[in-house]
Amino acid sequence: MSVLKLVNFSLTHFLKYSRYAGPYRGSKFSLLEGGIRIPAIISWPGTLPENEVRDQLAGNVDWLPTLAELCNIVLPTRKIDGKSIVQAIKSSNAPSPHNVFFWKSGGGSDPQWAVRKGNWKLVHNPQLGKFSEAETSENGVYLFNMLNDVGEKKNEAEKYPDVVMDLTKRYEAWINEVATQ
Repeated sequence: MSVLKLVNFSLTHFLKYSRYAGPYRGSKFSLLEGGIRIPAIISWPGTLPENEVRDQLAGNVDWLPTLAELCNIVLPTRKIDGKSIVQAIKSSNAPSPHNVFFWKSGGGSDPQWAVRKGNWKLVHNPQLGKFSEAETSENGVYLFNMLNDVGEKKNEAEKYPDVVMDLTKRYEAWINEVATQ
């Protein structure tokens, strides 16, 4: 009999407020990559591939539908934010189930939020990013090309205002949908 095991490092992520995040900027409570890229390990000998690494976009919200699919459990009919990542776990060639992914952290009149679509990531009012004065955005909007800049060092917002507008509209539609649930 094989056993399904999942180790998600998000709980240990709470233990240190500021930590080494490799090439990624930010730390816990930040929507920059250093605050949201968290490793996980899933093992089910004989069912899932072993000793492989995946880099498709996924989030903690994806574990419920993923584990339900693996265990043949029917999910409730209400809306669930996560999507199953079983195909991504089984194949490094499978795409992420997310065409667009949203984050929001905190409240108030100017919360921190981010949108990821393809290689683009838009971050509004990032916390704990340690931006130099020269890097600081006057309007609090940062656009990064994650394919070329995983460290989120180069703000492309002024160069690609159409992408900023598209991702901002997507965030606004998403947050309005969440508010009505």
